[in-house]
Amino acid sequence: MIHIATRILSCVVGVSLALSGCSLTPPPRSPEDERALQRARSQERKAAAAREQLQQEWQATSSELARLQAELAALDSPQEAAQQVYRAQSLAFESYENTIQAALAFARSCDDQVDLDVAAETGASLAGALAEYVSEPKRDEALKAMERCRPALVKRWRKVMNETVLELQRDFAVAIEDVFDENNPYSRGSLTAKTKGTTLNVRMRGNFEGRARHSQEQVDMWCESGSGLFTKIILQNSQGTFSCKPDEGPKELIATILEESKVNTSWVVVGVQPTPSKPEPPPPATPEVQERRVELLAAARGLESGAAQIDARASEIAQDEQQARQSIERVDLRHKARGDEWKQTKIKRASNTQIAGGVFVGIGGVVLLGTVGASQAGVAEPGDLIPIGVGVSVPLVVTGVLLLVGGGVRKKRVQEVVFR
Repeated sequence: MIHIATRILSCVVGVSLALSGCSLTPPPRSPEDERALQRARSQERKAAAAREQLQQEWQATSSELARLQAELAALDSPQEAAQQVYRAQSLAFESYENTIQAALAFARSCDDQVDLDVAAETGASLAGALAEYVSEPKRDEALKAMERCRPALVKRWRKVMNETVLELQRDFAVAIEDVFDENNPYSRGSLTAKTKGTTLNVRMRGNFEGRARHSQEQVDMWCESGSGLFTKIILQNSQGTFSCKPDEGPKELIATILEESKVNTSWVVVGVQPTPSKPEPPPPATPEVQERRVELLAAARGLESGAAQIDARASEIAQDEQQARQSIERVDLRHKARGDEWKQTKIKRASNTQIAGGVFVGIGGVVLLGTVGASQAGVAEPGDLIPIGVGVSVPLVVTGVLLLVGGGVRKKRVQEVVFR
């Protein structure tokens, strides 16, 4: 009986191992995918090598182009410097000629000047610009024409300023009366201020509180605020007669304004700077320089064309690399899909193995329970049935357990497989 049970156990274990056992070697790529992968990797390596070679060519081209450009700049430097000097001299001569023409036009329109401030500023500016240069006929003619205009301009301006001073004198006298009337509303009209020439006479009628020094202080304040308008200010009131003289009278004020405007002194002045003359254009480059320049330009154009070709080739190489990467990605995706399918199959088989293990455990349990039940029912002697039941059920249960454990282990190992 034991011999039979042992044989049954050996057969069942063999079956369980056969059911739970499976290869964990992932499926290889298909021959077509393997060839496609090799082609893509070869294309990628060739593109990388070509890119490195192209980079070396680009560096060599760039270095040579920079050398040619530096030589070209050194070759053109003297001519460009001469051109800059020529342009500067031309601008100076043009500005000088324009200033002379503007001075002559100003002299012709001297009597038509309306805004005397603008006229004085314009005339002084033009005269000052020409006065920097040494004497020469055209310059001297323009300054003399302006000088003939200057006295008339001064005369008109002096007349306008005298009229302005008279108006300001009247306004100042009225302001004194208004301030007094405002501060003394019950004595309005008791103070009168009248101008006579350049003298301001102020009379105050009635008796007012205060001391003589207060009257003098008031007159001194008027002299300070009215400086430039009067030569003398006189105050007469019940305290006596008080007077003062401003620091500056109308004559000095007008003279100062004329002096500051630079129209009160002669505009005919001789300077020290050389007179700008029309420059001659610089001579062209020598035939040798021109020939070398043509050579350099031709060589530079050739290098620039080569650089453009390098750029085009670089674009092609980039496309080749992209295509290679895309091919590798497609092969990898197909391989991963096959691997996922293989995993699902293996996992399903492992699950089936676990199910079979559960069945074996169930059968073994049923056999053991049936044997025990039959013995208790008196169908046969316990000594006859129980050893048979144990001999049959134990291998089945052991096999079921092995299948359950083996299937679980195999499922876990399958899930850990990584495809490369």
